Amino acid sequence: GQLLYVPQYPGILGHESVGTVVEVGAEVRHVKVGDQFLRPTAAWPGEKWGEAYSAWGGFAEYGLVTDSQAVYEDQPDYELNPYCQFQQKLPDGWAVSPADTTMLVTLKEAASFVIGSEIGPGQSLLILGAGPVGMSMLRFAKIFGAHPAIMVARRDEPLAQARQIGADHTINVTHEDLVDEVKQQTHGKGVDMILDAAGNLPLLKTAMTVLAANGTVAPYAIYDKDDGRQAGAYDIEQDEESIV
Repeated sequence: GQLLYVPQYPGILGHESVGTVVEVGAEVRHVKVGDQFLRPTAAWPGEKWGEAYSAWGGFAEYGLVTDSQAVYEDQPDYELNPYCQFQQKLPDGWAVSPADTTMLVTLKEAASFVIGSEIGPGQSLLILGAGPVGMSMLRFAKIFGAHPAIMVARRDEPLAQARQIGADHTINVTHEDLVDEVKQQTHGKGVDMILDAAGNLPLLKTAMTVLAANGTVAPYAIYDKDDGRQAGAYDIEQDEESIV
């Protein structure tokens, strides 16, 4: 897939990072030494630190966070780097290890995506991809009442884990027919929603053939530019009445 922001190299890596504030600037008022933040960065996306470009820059020894509130108060028209909006202060007294804390970034994004998809009680759901994002989406979707929630992947081990955290049915597309399995689980109706965390366009196209009337496709995955255009054309030409 192709990210909207393509880093240049040599670059400072690290997107899902966490850091502790060790020093604050003279005009900082809403951040204090000892605060913990998600996504500190050594250099803003699109900028450099010395000769190194920012590949989000979170895995450097030292990084920056911005007191956005102070900036808005002092200079309302100043345009902050958009990355600032993704930095978030953790609650005082946060005692979770840094390694585990970084997982909050994925959990927050997955929860936000599922909430935005408006999946609700009794709606059937097909999730493509059983990686960390797909698993997180499954868990949140079940909390919000999705049923049945069907997970699709290529390996048995993550699918077994998916069943442990709430999947009502799983499909291994290496040896099971996705279309037949979904029709059986939904009594021929198809699924109300597809969440794509896999980024496999042929798989998505196959899944769309079992989308219920007025169903919704919510792609979280990133596609190559050409694949994205192909997917858009498929939505309109192949299943126009079934896509919202």
